[in-house]
Amino acid sequence: MATSLASQAPRPRQLYSYVAQPQLYSDHHHPDRQNTPEGPISIAFTRASRRSIHTNNDFIKGVVHVNARLQVKHVTIKFIGKTTCRISNDRNPANQHIAETELFCREQVLSRKPIPSASCPPSRVEYLFEFWFPETVEAAPQIQNNTNFKPDSTFEHESGHMLPPSFWWNESAICNEYFLRAECVAEAISFTLNPVVVHQLRFSPSVPEHGLSASTPLLRAPPLRFERKSSSQSAVPAKERRASLRWLTTGLRGGDKSEDTSCSSLLVLSAPSHYRVGASGRVKLSLQATLSEGLDQPLPVYLRGIRAQAVAHIHYRIPLASSPEEEIRKENIEKFDLFNQRYVKPGIEITQETMLDGFEINKIVPPTFKTYGVAFGYDVKYNLLIDCAGKESEHEVEMKNIVIQPMTRPGGHLGPPEGPPPANGSEESFALAYMMQYAGEAELTNDEPPPYDR
Repeated sequence: MATSLASQAPRPRQLYSYVAQPQLYSDHHHPDRQNTPEGPISIAFTRASRRSIHTNNDFIKGVVHVNARLQVKHVTIKFIGKTTCRISNDRNPANQHIAETELFCREQVLSRKPIPSASCPPSRVEYLFEFWFPETVEAAPQIQNNTNFKPDSTFEHESGHMLPPSFWWNESAICNEYFLRAECVAEAISFTLNPVVVHQLRFSPSVPEHGLSASTPLLRAPPLRFERKSSSQSAVPAKERRASLRWLTTGLRGGDKSEDTSCSSLLVLSAPSHYRVGASGRVKLSLQATLSEGLDQPLPVYLRGIRAQAVAHIHYRIPLASSPEEEIRKENIEKFDLFNQRYVKPGIEITQETMLDGFEINKIVPPTFKTYGVAFGYDVKYNLLIDCAGKESEHEVEMKNIVIQPMTRPGGHLGPPEGPPPANGSEESFALAYMMQYAGEAELTNDEPPPYDR
C-alpha cells in the first residue's frame, strides 16, 4: 500500500530526548603500565592510523619512544587481542574462577630509526612498528582450569570466527580488549624490571559493504488495541474536553450506554529484524480502525514519541574441570537506548502506513557477537507515546532476538588495503599528547577518516 498523504506531510520539529548510551567500554585496564609521554618508553601513532574506533584491517603504525639515556639491548612490541572472564566462587566469593583466552598475538622486534622525525620529543629515540587488525580470531582456545571449552551453539569453540568488539562489563567480570604492549630490554637496569607500556585500542568489527542487501525486512509486533471517545454533540472536537486514550487488555468493552461516540482501533508496529551499527533504521506504524460508533470519521491519532530500548543478554562461561558440568555459566542483562525521539505537538499523524526513518545506531553499540567464553544478543522494547483527543498514553511492545549487525566498511576487499597508507601520515609521527587530545572526539582534524570512523 502506498504511503498516505498524511504520512508524507512535513514532519514536526524534533525535541531533545536523552539517549541512554551503552556503558560497555573502559580504557583503564592497565593503570600501572599507562602510556604517557613522561615514562621511560611510550607509544605514539602516525596521523593516518589514529582512530577513536578501529575495525578489521585498520592500519596501526607508529613509533615506540625510548629514553635516550637507556642502554637498549632491544625493543619489542606485541599486538594482542584477548578475552577475560571472571566468576566468583560460590563458596568463597573472595576467590574467582578466571578464563583468559588469546584471540591473536603478533610480535615484532623493532629497529631504531636512524634519523628521528621532527616531532620526536627531545632526549628520545624512535623505534618503528606497524600492524594490521586481523579479520578473524586467529588463536585456537587454550586449556582453562584443566579443561577445554565445550562445543555449544551459544558460544564459539574454534578459531576463524569474527573478532568480538571491545567490551568491558561489571568491573572487568567480562573484558574483550585489544592493545599494544611495548617493552624495552636494557643492558643494565638497577632495582627495577624492564620498562613496559600498554596502550589500548577500541575495536568494533565490520563487514564489507559489497553485496549487502539495501533493504531490511520489517517484523510485525503484536498489535496494540485502544479505544478513543468523544462527545457526539460537539461540532468542533478540538474545543471540547476529551477522554483519555484507554488501554484495552481483554478486547472491546461492551454495555456502555452513554451518548459518547467511540472508535476502537488496532495500532501495529513493524520494526526491523536487525539493525546495523552506524547505519539508520526505520519502523512502520499502521492504524487500523476496527469499530466505530457515532463518528463519521475516526479521530486522528498522533505519535508524540518513540523509544527503542535494547535489552542486551550477556552469556559467559568458564571451563572448570572440578565443576560437575566441567564449566560454570552465568547470564545477565544490560539496558540502554538504540534511539529515543520526541516530537512537538501535535506530533506525527498515524495513518494506515506511516514510515519513520533516520534512527541511527551509534557506533559504540556492540554488535551481536559470540566468542569462546562470551555471547551477546538482544531483545528490543519499543515505547510509543500516543496522543489522541489531546490526551497522551504510553504503550510498550517487545520484540525478541533482534540482531545488531556489525558496521560496514567500503568495498569488498577482505585483506589489508593494497598499497601504502596515505602519504600525509606515512612518515610523520605525532607525540602521544597530541594523539590523546583527539581520542574519543567525533571527528579527527587534518584527516579524511573512513566512513566507519566516529
